[in-house]
Amino acid sequence: MKGDYTLNQLKDFITKHDLTYAYSDDNIAYRRGSMTYKLITDSIAKFDLRTSHGKEAKAILIDHWNNKVEQELIEDAWHQFKWEE
Repeated sequence: MKGDYTLNQLKDFITKHDLTYAYSDDNIAYRRGSMTYKLITDSIAKFDLRTSHGKEAKAILIDHWNNKVEQELIEDAWHQFKWEE
């Protein structure tokens, strides 16, 4: 899981990501979730926000993440997981 990823690959990583990995008693699930989260956030940080493409890509991924949070978690927990632009 190294390198630069396309927008669709990152959306797929977000879709498959276990939001609650940090609460897992299973160390393998925790490590996998930690690595995936780091991959997602590091990849998003690489976008050049001086370009409209970079800004748009980041906004799309943040929106995709926040939609996942809303679909998979109860509303009371959203504030812990949602990302700001």
